[in-house]
Amino acid sequence: MDIPYFLFDIHDYLSVFKEAATNPTLTYGPISTTPNQDNITFLQQQFKQVNHVAIRDPKTLSWLKKVNIYNISLVPDCAFLSYQPNQQVLVRKSIGLCLHSTWASKKDQTIALVKQIADSRHMTLILYFTNLQEDYQILRLLQHHFLGIENISFVLPTTSENFVELNKQLELVISDRLHAILVGLIGGSKILSLASRHKVVGYCEYMGLDNRITLEDDTEQIKQKVIDELNNEYCRERNNNFCANASIEVKRFYNGS
Repeated sequence: MDIPYFLFDIHDYLSVFKEAATNPTLTYGPISTTPNQDNITFLQQQFKQVNHVAIRDPKTLSWLKKVNIYNISLVPDCAFLSYQPNQQVLVRKSIGLCLHSTWASKKDQTIALVKQIADSRHMTLILYFTNLQEDYQILRLLQHHFLGIENISFVLPTTSENFVELNKQLELVISDRLHAILVGLIGGSKILSLASRHKVVGYCEYMGLDNRITLEDDTEQIKQKVIDELNNEYCRERNNNFCANASIEVKRFYNGS
């Protein structure tokens, strides 16, 4: 799958899952903002044309049921089709931070967040991105303040393979990018989400990832949450169990059973 990694999406997984979609299906969501009546009418018309719709997060599922759309099921993201139990225990020495492009407009808060995470544990902090074009502003912002600092490095994956390989270095993934969280989860990293985007909060609630950084957290709270997740040995077993079960659910759905 030698493609630019920012195209690393549901469609990539379905294209390599040869038994998928024996029945007409549609995968939809998450919804980041509340749609207006025009959106509702459009969705109702579109969903009538398929047998069943896979909804990728619980908040979207709840909203659709409120507007009387019922041919829907909550199905974990198709990324779990690629999950394979990890038999190899990797030595991971870094924390990965992947921020959504909207952080570029919160300059002071973004700089403070990176400093707090970098100071929370004596590990290399790797800053990485999921869409080089979309994330250009935040990349430049962070490079201006942190390029050349000893325990902070920048990694720019160029393919999906690079993106997956990067994860093998990461003991902990901190992000409000869903793709970063999913790849980290599947790859065996511990996960700490940033509660700044609706769909990430919904996914993490569904996965049982209760420890998260909020925009209201102060310096000590952020540091403590990072340390707590790094020290949480139970979370890796919990994450692996979720991935295994999610993989079974997704394959069952796309096989029409």
